[in-house]
Amino acid sequence: MSTSPSRKPNIFGFDPFMAVDTTKANLLYGRVDIPSDVRSDSEDAEAEAIKKTAQEVDPQMDRTLPWALLMGGMFKFLYKKAEKEENRRAGRKERGPNDPFPRPIKITPQDWAEAFNIITVSYVKADFLKRPDVVDRKNLAGGGKVDLVLMTQTRGKGGAKTEDYLSPERIGETRKRLRRMERHRLEMAENPRVQDYLQSLRKPAIN
Repeated sequence: MSTSPSRKPNIFGFDPFMAVDTTKANLLYGRVDIPSDVRSDSEDAEAEAIKKTAQEVDPQMDRTLPWALLMGGMFKFLYKKAEKEENRRAGRKERGPNDPFPRPIKITPQDWAEAFNIITVSYVKADFLKRPDVVDRKNLAGGGKVDLVLMTQTRGKGGAKTEDYLSPERIGETRKRLRRMERHRLEMAENPRVQDYLQSLRKPAIN
């Protein structure tokens, strides 16, 4: 079985490369709106997630879902250095809402995993994301095990932060961030090591 390209596991059990696999991102991380009562039932939820993937449904900007929160945090982490350099060149302290985005950067699977792990762990500790529950645990035919861990945001701090992202003043910026992070997500999906890892998780499960 292929091992994860991440250098170390996420302490809460989230897998950064589940967010690369569109079906798992839809199912576990709220990339599209799958009702919570369905998301808690792994068979129905997986069928719904597969359907959304086949329909090529775009990421949802929904204040009840954690995807915009997760991708917004990852963008800030990944682009911190690029934004600082861009601001320096433009002679400003920080980028305003109407200033252009930094040019796309190159990221590795390790960069993706580091950003994902730092954001998810810090957001759980800061009460933006709920401490996760294992939805399902699968024994893979190749001998490995995988936990399917559902991501949900808190109604308080997490909901408020997402509301801010989706406010009239910031929604344009949020759309740009989501588009940029979707670009990186699809680039990760083309990486051979990530492909091998995700393929290993698709092998038939055994009881």
